[in-house]
Amino acid sequence: MSLTNPNKVITEERLSEFYQGILPYLGGMPEALANKFNKSDLYSTDEKIVGCWTDGKPVYQKVISSTSPTSDDVKYISVGTGISVDKFISINAMLYDGAGNIPFSGVSAAEISFGATLTGIRVTALNNIDGVYPNTVGIKTNVSWWQGDPIIVIVKYTKTTDAANSFKYGSETDYSTTEKIVGTWIDGKPLYQKTFTGTKTISTSESTLGVSLDSTCDITDWKGVVIGNASNKRLYKFGYFNTAANISGGSIISAYPENNIFYVRATASFTDATYWLTVQYTKTTD
Repeated sequence: MSLTNPNKVITEERLSEFYQGILPYLGGMPEALANKFNKSDLYSTDEKIVGCWTDGKPVYQKVISSTSPTSDDVKYISVGTGISVDKFISINAMLYDGAGNIPFSGVSAAEISFGATLTGIRVTALNNIDGVYPNTVGIKTNVSWWQGDPIIVIVKYTKTTDAANSFKYGSETDYSTTEKIVGTWIDGKPLYQKTFTGTKTISTSESTLGVSLDSTCDITDWKGVVIGNASNKRLYKFGYFNTAANISGGSIISAYPENNIFYVRATASFTDATYWLTVQYTKTTD
């Protein structure tokens, strides 16, 4: 809405034009903010800054276009020459099997071999596992009709070469450990987001993660990852399985909320694993 004309809607495109007009006088626009306006190449095979992590480092995003392995062996793909990954923030992948099906992959298995019992597809980010496979994405499937097919992997990460707090806008970060409003929910209520980080020993028995929201919050979405431990820095994307019987086929870590308290369990034990969980929610008080 315009202040001079209340009936005039200010679109994102018009706002972008406004910024482009004044930014030469302001010294330019931060790249992450520019990418929010310039969506045409946000999903690029070139590295893009797309936000700010909890420690104030830039969050980068890159699309890796490849093919799945042609055998049961793991295929390792580098994130990029000269890129030194500090933290993998997230990983998503889509495989196209040529028959109109797009099996989604996002859950990793435990061993470098990705587990002998695998049936399906596993994609995981690897970072310095026992000194090998740094800055690498690993892909495996033992299903023949998913071998040698096109696959798109989208990774977000921070870098060791960036200093902490080098990308903050004041006290703001995109993945903030303090609550912030990030949008509007379908009912018009404010949509809140908060990122929780910590360490946790995760086992096959259900336990609390140490993440909870008060009773006024209605959770709409959550996403998170676990980094195995100091020597096993493989990224495990949180799945959702609330019974031990449903967790099978390689090592899978599950996180799920009950009464706004998050619980975890896994198919194997992970001692002192590092995790981050980003939760979005509305409030009954709004």
